[in-house]
Amino acid sequence: MTKALFSEAIELLDEKGKLTFEERDFDAGFYAYGLCGVIMDWVKEGMKMDPKEVSKRLKSLARATERIGYIRSQAEL
Repeated sequence: MTKALFSEAIELLDEKGKLTFEERDFDAGFYAYGLCGVIMDWVKEGMKMDPKEVSKRLKSLARATERIGYIRSQAEL
């Protein structure tokens, strides 16, 4: 489910349709599994970091990634 959400987001950011399905799928998997891995490690390590801090950090990464994705989609490759 997470991968599907990232795939949809990447498709929306790729306004010019420069990415192939395979590229979008790969990128979506990278972000989905990375996100899940961070959360799994947080749980495995006893959830010592405040959930609000985890959320803040993930949100910051998501925003930065969105900006990078947008710039990438607008670039003339």
